[in-house]
Amino acid sequence: MSSHAGGEVPGLAAGRLWAASHFPYLASGLFGAQVLAKPGIATVAVDEGWRLHADPELTAAWTPAQLGSVLVHHVSHLLRAHGERAVAAGIIPDDARTWIRGADAEINDDLVPAGLELPGHPVLPGHLGADEGLLMGNHASLATELKSRTAGRGADMVIEAIGHPEAWELATQLVRRGGTINFFGGCPSGTKVGLDTGLLHYSEITCKASFHHTPAHIRKALDIVGNGDISAKDFVNREEPLTNLLEVMRHLMSHNGHLKTAIVP
Repeated sequence: MSSHAGGEVPGLAAGRLWAASHFPYLASGLFGAQVLAKPGIATVAVDEGWRLHADPELTAAWTPAQLGSVLVHHVSHLLRAHGERAVAAGIIPDDARTWIRGADAEINDDLVPAGLELPGHPVLPGHLGADEGLLMGNHASLATELKSRTAGRGADMVIEAIGHPEAWELATQLVRRGGTINFFGGCPSGTKVGLDTGLLHYSEITCKASFHHTPAHIRKALDIVGNGDISAKDFVNREEPLTNLLEVMRHLMSHNGHLKTAIVP
């Protein structure tokens, strides 16, 4: 993200660095959105034009982790198309505040456990009387919207990364015939999921799962590094000063020539 010519947002550079380092998969959104200083609004808000409006007096009191978390949170609103979904759901102005709280809870439910440090008391599904790990809104309307955007086909691949039975079941409604579902999010041990066997069989849907490295793999990797079989120089093949961080991130989004870049303060 970059500050706008109309004013500076205190702590933006440090907050952006925190956000990009903790949530690198959101880097393109973090650096693509525009940050506008809006004194006196006493909040931070985002619009559908990928513009984030922030009160400088408010952000000046936040730590880099707090501002970075707010940036991640609001980019997540954009990536999850909450504005477009509100229109599709027929949300009227009188219901906007309730919709926004639901959208906030949907985001925070995923990101707070992942290390988000939002200032204040972030709303979670439990505060609204809802279960954890769910998407906001009606699931049937979500499937209908997805198919309307894909000429009735559905998604080629659906990656479930929440680890909730209802999300696993929803994935089968979103994928196209012959498509693939990756159940990346592991549900708690002993969890049972109900899947439509006719849908899976006759639509030829492929279901697979991913799992992270085991402790044995971690120990083997540490031994390899400790024995000198692999050097950090094999992967970190570029150095740049902290002042060039924005250009480094833009370069990484458009080139594949550098595996890792060391940022030197």
